[in-house]
Formats: sequence, structure tokens, C-alpha cells
Amino acid sequence: MKYHPHGSVLFVTFSVEQGLLLLSNPLCEALIKSCLARAQFLYPVEICHFLVEATHIHMVLVVKNPDDVCRFVGYFKTESAHTLNGLLGREKRTVWCEGYDSPVILSPLREFMCIAPRTHSSSATG
Repeated sequence: MKYHPHGSVLFVTFSVEQGLLLLSNPLCEALIKSCLARAQFLYPVEICHFLVEATHIHMVLVVKNPDDVCRFVGYFKTESAHTLNGLLGREKRTVWCEGYDSPVILSPLREFMCIAPRTHSSSATG
């Protein structure tokens, strides 16, 4: 069980299972954005930034309701797994590793440090 204080800024990271890669192409980006948008609609968190890398996703989120963070991540991982499995012709296969990291970012400088070194990869801001 994780505790996410109201109004806190989180650096959320979760990874794909070994052997899978998230491709840097318009189709993969559209699928990820679509699943993020639906998850955000159902479980309101403020997505300040997200970055899709080959083996994991990073997000900077602002917590509106502490209960929504776990639900948001769970919904996103479930729906994106269904979508990616359908695209790959796989049935009911695990896409994401269990759990996620979500340390609190304590200052704007720390937020910049979380984002800046990673911006050389393909990214999208939300």
C-alpha cells in the first residue's frame, strides 16, 4: 500500500516485462496517450509530464485525491496491456511488471532533474 499525500508531486515509473519494447512510433504513442487520457478521466490526477522509453514509462503527477493514484496506474496498465496485446496478437499476456515506483518530488529543481536527463528520448508532454 502506498501513501500519496494530497497536492504532492510524484515521479512515477513502471516497466514492461522482460523481452518487450515500447516502440517509438506514432501508433504506440497514440495508444499510450489514449490509455492515459481514459485513466485520467476516470481517476483524476494531473499529468505534468510523461516520457515513454523502450522498457518503461516515467510520469510526473500531481495528486488530487490520494486514492486515485493507485487506481489511475492500475487502470492505465490494464487497458494499455489489453491494447498492446491486441495489437501484437497475444491473448491475456502480462505486459507490465508488477508495481511501480512513486517517490515524492520535493522541489522544482528535483522535478527538473527527473525530467531533463531523459528528454533526449522520444517524449510527449501531457
